[in-house]
Amino acid sequence: MSAEAFLAAEYGVQAIFEKADAHFFDEYIESKKHEMTAKRVITFLSQSAQLGYLPGDPGEDDYDGVSPEWKQEDEPVPAQIDLWTRSFIPSKPQSR
Repeated sequence: MSAEAFLAAEYGVQAIFEKADAHFFDEYIESKKHEMTAKRVITFLSQSAQLGYLPGDPGEDDYDGVSPEWKQEDEPVPAQIDLWTRSFIPSKPQSR
């Protein structure tokens, strides 16, 4: 058998194996598709339902020992009314 014939046979066998491999892999994925989809949907719905029953975190009221950067800030001062907007936005007169 010549080297060229041997290489041609090798390429032919390799092509057959690659096509068979791709075919069997596609068949395997197709056979598992519905089973895996059902499992994923059931898991997702189960986790979503469990999240609805988690207790809420009320936060921390005790700030002793906490650095000042993490403490609750004071209420900000309300902004002044912008005077040039009077002609554009109707507003109620404020009594002082």
